[in-house]
Amino acid sequence: MASEAISFIVLFVSLGLLMLMQVGFLCLESGIVRSKNSINVAAKNLMDLMLVILLFWMLGYSMMYGDSYYGLIGSFVPFYNTANDLFLPLFFLFQSMFAATAVTIVSGSVAERCSLKGYLVIILVMILFIYPIVGHWVWAGGYTGQPEGWLEKAGFYDFAGSSVVHITGGGVALASVLVIGPRIGFYERLSMGYTGHNMVMTVLGYLFLWLGWFGFNGGSVVLSDPGELPMVLLNTALAGAAGGFGVLLVELFRGDKLDILMIANGIIAGLVGVTAGCNIYSTTSAVLVGFGGGIFSFYASRLLFCLKIDDPVHAIPVYFVGGIWGALAVALFADASALPDSLNRWQWFLVQLQGAGVIAVWVVAVGWFLLKFYNRLLPLRVSEHDEKVGLNMAEHGARTELFDLLQDMKSHQDSGDFSQEVRIEPYTEIGQVAFQYNRVTQSFNTAQKALHASIAELEQTRVALDEACHKAEQASEYKSAFLANMSHEIRTPINGVIGMAEILLLEDMSDKQQSYIQTIHSSARGLIHIINDILDYSKIEAGELSLEVIEFDIRQLLQECLDIFRVQAEEKHIHLFSKVSPEVCSSIHGDPTRIRQIVINLLSNSLKFTESGSVSLKADIVADDEVNRLILSITDTGVGMTEEQCERVFTAFQQADNSTARQYGGTGLGLSITRQLVEMMEGTIKVSSEVGKGSCFELSIPVRMSTRAAQPTRVAETLSVDETGISCKENAVTREWGNTDRWINTVCSDVLVAEDNRVNQMVIRKYLEKLGITGHILENGRQVVDYCKGHTPQLILMDCEMPEMDGLTATRLIREQGHHKLQPLIIEPVNNSV
Repeated sequence: MASEAISFIVLFVSLGLLMLMQVGFLCLESGIVRSKNSINVAAKNLMDLMLVILLFWMLGYSMMYGDSYYGLIGSFVPFYNTANDLFLPLFFLFQSMFAATAVTIVSGSVAERCSLKGYLVIILVMILFIYPIVGHWVWAGGYTGQPEGWLEKAGFYDFAGSSVVHITGGGVALASVLVIGPRIGFYERLSMGYTGHNMVMTVLGYLFLWLGWFGFNGGSVVLSDPGELPMVLLNTALAGAAGGFGVLLVELFRGDKLDILMIANGIIAGLVGVTAGCNIYSTTSAVLVGFGGGIFSFYASRLLFCLKIDDPVHAIPVYFVGGIWGALAVALFADASALPDSLNRWQWFLVQLQGAGVIAVWVVAVGWFLLKFYNRLLPLRVSEHDEKVGLNMAEHGARTELFDLLQDMKSHQDSGDFSQEVRIEPYTEIGQVAFQYNRVTQSFNTAQKALHASIAELEQTRVALDEACHKAEQASEYKSAFLANMSHEIRTPINGVIGMAEILLLEDMSDKQQSYIQTIHSSARGLIHIINDILDYSKIEAGELSLEVIEFDIRQLLQECLDIFRVQAEEKHIHLFSKVSPEVCSSIHGDPTRIRQIVINLLSNSLKFTESGSVSLKADIVADDEVNRLILSITDTGVGMTEEQCERVFTAFQQADNSTARQYGGTGLGLSITRQLVEMMEGTIKVSSEVGKGSCFELSIPVRMSTRAAQPTRVAETLSVDETGISCKENAVTREWGNTDRWINTVCSDVLVAEDNRVNQMVIRKYLEKLGITGHILENGRQVVDYCKGHTPQLILMDCEMPEMDGLTATRLIREQGHHKLQPLIIEPVNNSV
């Protein structure tokens, strides 16, 4: 009776410890998963305990311990207890806890993606098709003491369930994971893994498991010898400690950071390994078995990592691998007195190997087949949306503080409106996060309002700037139009003055009258020069001045520039000469108009400030980095300049000093225009000077050498129109007609003049009369077009700007008529000069 009482007490206490073991699984699994799935994991742990007890009562117990059919399976009847056997109910409950433990192992492996319905299917498969059958093979005669299962008869030994419980639970976990697949994002997070929401609870769960294991192994002594209880409990404790220590040593040896969960898994693997023979091990053997279990579980975890198998709680390496190791270790480390009578240690090892292998294959194969079949009918896994939302919400409608916070934050993200505060649960950590988040959104709203105000101000500024830019563009257009109009309106009367003065100079008059007329003529020419400088400077500043690149004779151009100042130099008794290097070929490519303007400006400037001595023009060609550069230098023996004066000589409206303008006149624009023209041609200009000895201006302009002879002499810029269209400011070329009188007599017998200014009409008429030509004078382009419909003039002199129709439009219309056999030569003077 005393022995029975001890067995009752041991079994009763063990039941309590096994219930704590279930609590340990719940804490471990719910803590190691993310918070959005913690409630679902807890619900599954509660559900499997409830269903396993009922299913084990209905069929599981009798299939495991009922009358055996060939040692393969028991009977199919519900659990039945006679009034005479008071121990059987406790034994039933004890075995129910074992079955629940096997099922709960699977729960952690499929956590975070298996649905409740899918987990219910896993429970049914395990309790009705897998666990009772494996239990019958190994423990069918455990209650009666008479071996009935085929492995039991063969000598297979499993004291407390390393194979029956842990290989079975781990094998079904492996089959389930293979069927269900990894969590969403598992492959992307493979290197860093997942972090559980409450690691303290997870570690607490491991401690509960360790504590529960004393009931797991200790309760099993009631079927053998209760006197083994102290040694069983000691071996259990030693094996768990050795398993954790083994993992610790491996991590230290590898130099890894200590992973507390890996060490905890090593403890559980040590407990799993010692479970099969904890009653027949010495303490040394228990330590070795536990140590080996920890080492095997660690490297099995690394293997799963390499195979990319997603097991959140590492149930497969801990229970499946640890269970196989535990079954094999029995034959290796058991006391010699525990060997079966008919087997030596090697034969016993083969029996243990056969049993562990058959159980592992049966569990994984049957589990995979049944679950795969069901998964084709109804998925075991939740939808992708539900998995992302979290199983707490998807399967239970359970709203957590964190979920509410994330939903409110998601609403802010989608709407972009942060004016609505998130919900706050006071006196909680999440509530504090929500409170601080609301403060951040308040600051953001304030900053956003300030930003909107700034944007509004910037928009107003932009509008104002656009208006100012538009007005500036209009002003620029008005300026251009004004300059063009002024050019026309000022030049027209001045040209009239110059023209009439030139005509008067051809008349017979006294020397005094000749002097007066010459003064009028030179003054008008000076005024034209000043106007030209101002207009050129304005065009350059407005970016409206363009360059051309054509072939021209540089030697002839320089000679023409010198010829312009030849008379002026003779009058001042100044020696004006040029020196052109033989390297300078006649024909080069560049802008002859602007080069001419530059040379004339510099020669004019030198002659102006030189009272005696000489003015020289030198030219050379220098090859610089595969680019030919035209080097021109104008040297004089004039008044010279100081260094300070040289620094500002190229500044617009600046001269050497204030007395210069009074003494020599000028606008101070000539050298500024010269420098800007040189820079537009990507050249350089510099000046060296010494007071009282003179100055030297040297400029360098890139040019392209010509490979053929130069074209005939180039004359002033004109607008030339041919049958293909209009080319503004085309370089007209004089034709070799020989004698001018011959050209006039043979070609210009019919000349048409289009000019709206009466004075210019009179001047042109006088010029034509001097040449012996009678011309037809019209006032606008419209009259010219109408005239050409019935006549074919040989030469047309036409102003560019006229009322009703300008010269360009008139020229285009004349060319488009196309009925003339010989198109007239049309000359439209640029800058309205005749």
